[in-house]
Amino acid sequence: MMIQSDIPIDYPVDTVATTPIIPTANIDLLSMVNLPYILCTIITIYFIIKSIESNINKPISSYIKSAIVISIGILYAIIFNLKFHIDHSALLLSFVLSTFGYDLIIKPLLRKVGIHYKDYKTTDKPITKL
Repeated sequence: MMIQSDIPIDYPVDTVATTPIIPTANIDLLSMVNLPYILCTIITIYFIIKSIESNINKPISSYIKSAIVISIGILYAIIFNLKFHIDHSALLLSFVLSTFGYDLIIKPLLRKVGIHYKDYKTTDKPITKL
């Protein structure tokens, strides 16, 4: 026995099964990334590490390089947030892209050209204290 409902239906009954359950959203990742932030962090980190290595004439350990990367990333995030009012999630995504982009794209290109940091694995013992 079928009971009829008093609730009006706005759409035909046969199209209920074909309506999407999950709404589709177009996410534009390039609008979420801040390219000036990425360029500033990559260039600053490169020149700071390169100048430290050239002044002490010994390679720097990866822990100190990581500390420099994180501190420069945080410094630029604070500056870009205060000066340009950029969203925190965009800055975080830009920071992750700048570190991975440098390691996976820019660093291999610089090595092919012959411009790179000193490799402490093949030279003297790395400096762990500044």
